[in-house]
Amino acid sequence: MKISKTPLTLAIIAGLATYLIPYGEWVVYPFTLFVTLIHEGGHVLMALATGSQVYSMAIAPDGSGLTLTAPRSLTAGILIANAGYLSATAYGAVVLHRANSGGNTRTLLKFSALLIAGLVVFFTVFVKDWLDALSADGLNINVGMKLFTIIAGLLIAYSLWLVSKAQNPDIVAFVANFLAVQCIFNSLGDIKTVLALSVYTTTHSDARNLAEMTGIPSVVWAVGWGVLSLWVVGSTFRAVLAKNR
Repeated sequence: MKISKTPLTLAIIAGLATYLIPYGEWVVYPFTLFVTLIHEGGHVLMALATGSQVYSMAIAPDGSGLTLTAPRSLTAGILIANAGYLSATAYGAVVLHRANSGGNTRTLLKFSALLIAGLVVFFTVFVKDWLDALSADGLNINVGMKLFTIIAGLLIAYSLWLVSKAQNPDIVAFVANFLAVQCIFNSLGDIKTVLALSVYTTTHSDARNLAEMTGIPSVVWAVGWGVLSLWVVGSTFRAVLAKNR
């Protein structure tokens, strides 16, 4: 079955336009928060996969996020710290590929909605020792951040679920592609930011955490994420464009 590339083309154009128009960042604000939730969810899922403890997950109105974990080993800590930026890129690549390779775009949006709702409910609302995590002021966790995460996360999940039910399949396909494009754009942009922070500052970041754990400079980790992400994104776009050429 031939898959139309129109939704993807429109999604790319719309995504680029938001960088050019005044206040374009507010147009994609919900998508920015979605990407942050995927980033933090990557930390959460890697912590669970390595048998580590998850204390809490939260995002902030400025689009930043924080996940508190207790790695069971140095290797687990390294894997958890690496999971954030790479998860956002990988999620965007997978959705992009599935949406343009015969995958059901309604199912993609429903899965995304359930994933976000699940992360918020289980790792922001119901988490082990969440009161201790809530009071960890040194790590910038506070009640307002948790409430924002719950409200924003559930609203995003509900909105994605509603769009998945839209009568017009072109709208569903466009939103699925736009979601994927935003994941890719934002993750690459965030990696660029953390690279700059690694070069010019000592600001706290996943790369800085890895530098402290391994002794390998944070800039090396940031460059590695950038190279790997560009390879994944490039490979995905080549595979998508090659189909039904």
